[in-house]
Amino acid sequence: MSITHPFKHWHSSRTDHPTISWGPPAILAGAVAVACAIGVYVANVHAPNMLLPTIATLFFGLAALIAAIAWNRTTTQSVNYRDVTGLLVLLGIGVAAAIEPDQMVQLLQGKR
Repeated sequence: MSITHPFKHWHSSRTDHPTISWGPPAILAGAVAVACAIGVYVANVHAPNMLLPTIATLFFGLAALIAAIAWNRTTTQSVNYRDVTGLLVLLGIGVAAAIEPDQMVQLLQGKR
């Protein structure tokens, strides 16, 4: 018995190199722009000790939101939503690592 592949013509006409979609880079640019805008607001209105914790929390929150968007999407794009999520988490870790312990102590003691 011979087995034929029903998608033989579909595979031969398909290109195997990934395509670039403007969705993930636009989401990344928007997330960084929102983080910068909120950073400028917090730096001008609130105490300077609140800047880095706010930006770190914002990056983690945006990463969680974009991860929820990317949950069921499977793509072959060169840059996809999971890449953007990973980059935002990496940025959040980097900002969180820059927070001084004394800053956090002052911030938490000021709230009580």
